[in-house]
Amino acid sequence: MNRRLKSISWTTVHALFLIFFTFWIQRSGFIHWDEGELVWVNTFIKKQILKINPTPEKEDLVFINVAYENRFIPKLDDQGNTIGRIDITDRYALSKFFEALAKNDNHKYIFSDIRFEESSEFDSLLNSKVVNVKRMVNSYHYDSKNKKFNYPIIKVPKTGLSDYQGDFLMFDFIQHDSIPSTPLVIYDDLTGHQSEKKYGFLKIGDEYHFNEFVIDYRLRNYHVFANNNVSDSLNGYHVKYAHLGELLFVDSITQGFYLQDFLKDKFVVLADFEDRDVHETVVGDMPGAMIIVNAYLSLLNGDSQITWVFMLYMFVFYFFLSWQIVHPDDFIQVFLERRFPKWPFLQNLIELLGYFTILFLMSLISYCIFDKHISIIVVALYCKLIDWIIEMVYKRRKLSIN
Repeated sequence: MNRRLKSISWTTVHALFLIFFTFWIQRSGFIHWDEGELVWVNTFIKKQILKINPTPEKEDLVFINVAYENRFIPKLDDQGNTIGRIDITDRYALSKFFEALAKNDNHKYIFSDIRFEESSEFDSLLNSKVVNVKRMVNSYHYDSKNKKFNYPIIKVPKTGLSDYQGDFLMFDFIQHDSIPSTPLVIYDDLTGHQSEKKYGFLKIGDEYHFNEFVIDYRLRNYHVFANNNVSDSLNGYHVKYAHLGELLFVDSITQGFYLQDFLKDKFVVLADFEDRDVHETVVGDMPGAMIIVNAYLSLLNGDSQITWVFMLYMFVFYFFLSWQIVHPDDFIQVFLERRFPKWPFLQNLIELLGYFTILFLMSLISYCIFDKHISIIVVALYCKLIDWIIEMVYKRRKLSIN
């Protein structure tokens, strides 16, 4: 095998290794150092500078806020003694809403992001109304302190795990090895798919997806809260947004006709959007229910899917990168040695920044075209380490020959 063919072979093998190394990093679900800042930069360039900002169908989503529908209930200790009072979402008001929902039965789907973990005097009434609702999922959460799942005490039709990781940057579609998250439950319900975790990836039909994925926030706060100049300056897109108390009041006046029309063929999200369930994300503060909806939209738009086109894209970039590593006497190395002969540390630093720049460009293009963020920090450090090792071996061989 001649030298050129041997170099191409080693470069190809290393490029394929980098692809699988990147997949392994993605599957680890670990956010490395300043990865969140890199995601923020990619998001800013794509959505604000390049104006690539796709949104869901305008007439599909309805967000209903329950933040101001509260009722105090006794707080009990482990022995059943009252130790104070806590406020929960008013279950009497919720029973009225679910009664109307079941009566009309013309909604597309409903995602209820309400914690039903404490007992109240209206639980029986609410149960009698929720049991008749179709096409619905309700959140539950994992209590890491007590190491148990806090399932709803209300008999909701279906449940989904609504937990996050990595400062609300990375999302796991299947969590705890086999438990589907709420976005995946919604996706499977609405598409008829049966998803599973296989080889560490998410398998949907014949497609493979990243299970741990940096979601693309298609839906932002300025798309939800009305009268916002930022949204109007972008594309004028607004999700229908209302407060539960107002809806029930108007519906009572119209004798049930208002909600029947308001919820027809809509994807309804019932949650606290303004008070307790607000979290800091890479794109600013965002209600937890909106994070879940964005994760569902990522699945719906195939953002997490691993395609052959995406694999080919990665291979081209990694082949170029590997060529620089495999050839320690390339023109860049020769230039740096001539320009900074007495500064090997500076040579290594410039090379490392070069790897970061190439990988950042790769990640940015990937996000703009394929809606996929690629973790680059660990890959850049690895590339520089291997490059340094090969250079040392190459120089020692040259010295021994001479």
